[in-house]
This record gives sequence, structure tokens and C-alpha cells, in this order.
Amino acid sequence: MKDRGFTLIEVLIALFLLAVTLAGAAGLTAAIIRTNALNRQSTEALILAGDKMEELTSRLYPAVISGSDAPSLYGRTWIVDDGVPQEGMKTVTVTVTWSGFGSPRQVSLATVRSR
Repeated sequence: MKDRGFTLIEVLIALFLLAVTLAGAAGLTAAIIRTNALNRQSTEALILAGDKMEELTSRLYPAVISGSDAPSLYGRTWIVDDGVPQEGMKTVTVTVTWSGFGSPRQVSLATVRSR
């Protein structure tokens, strides 16, 4: 007589392998979701920095001054160094900060503006 089907040990091994595979996939999925959220936050911060940089570069030269604001969950500061890198020029640096998953994060954009 020929035995048909699986033994109990074969079924237990198959279930164990399935459980290990699913646990690994769940961990990977959580890491991917976290990375996507951080990328979204970085993109939003870059957009906020770019918007402020465009606003500052479109102003008349004397009206380009340092300042800060806090749109939504992000803090945004812009520093204007007059006479840098040389007289008649201003270095404008816009920095956006936020807290991403408990860690402080920031992005910065810089440009030189002349008269």
C-alpha cells in the first residue's frame, strides 16, 4: 500500500517557512512605508525652500532681508549675508527644518544675488 499526502513534520516545516517569510515581508513593508514618508517630508521641505527662494530672488535688491516663518509642521528661516561673496552681492540661504520620526531633519538652498 502506498502512502499518500504529507506527514505532520512536513506540514510543520512548511508552516514555519511560511511564517518566517511573512515576518520578513512585514518588516520590509514597514521599512518601505517609513522611507516613503521621509521622502515625502523631504520633498515638501524642498518645495517650501524653493518657494521662499523664488520669492526672495524676485524682490528688489534692498528688500532681500533675513527672516523666518513656520508654515505647517515645518520651520523655515532665511539668512541674507550682505557683501558676500563680494560687495554688491548677497548670499541667500533658505533652511527648512522639521522632525521626521523623532529625529531633527533639515534641507537648505543657497544662492548669490547681485544688484
